[in-house]
Amino acid sequence: NIVQALRPYTKQIFDCHLMVTNPENMLISLKEAGADIVSVHYETCPHLHRTIVKIKELGMKAGVVINPATPVSVIEPVLTMVNQVLVMTVDPGLGGQIFLQEMLEKIDQLVEYKQKNNLNFEIEVDGGINDQTIQLAKKAGATIAVAGSYVFGANNPAEQLKILKNSVS
Repeated sequence: NIVQALRPYTKQIFDCHLMVTNPENMLISLKEAGADIVSVHYETCPHLHRTIVKIKELGMKAGVVINPATPVSVIEPVLTMVNQVLVMTVDPGLGGQIFLQEMLEKIDQLVEYKQKNNLNFEIEVDGGINDQTIQLAKKAGATIAVAGSYVFGANNPAEQLKILKNSVS
């Protein structure tokens, strides 16, 4: 497990995004490995409430993930329970896809719901993140961004990361 292999070398937060069916089967091993945050997909988690409760009982923060075709309204019942919501800004499964700007509307909806209900969760985006799209996501209200191909597909990942940070500072 990657988390277990890296945990001895850093105190950084390990934010684990589970794109699996039955994610509840992995929770204990993730806790033992040193995970800090576990996010599960609404679409693959038949017992979402129970899974979120279990994540929190294990002492980790909990997140819920929604795919591009999934409306925000379906996760409203768990928004009081989670620490973060991850909006997939591409269809999951393939790296290097184009950011779906239509997902900015979902971020707007989450910000509005959060304010209206006095909730405190982070809004994370994943997919098609680069120095331009990260600015759009931040402006819409995203507070965390996952950048895979843009950083790790570059000749100089450290420089790409610096460009990303500078574009939103």
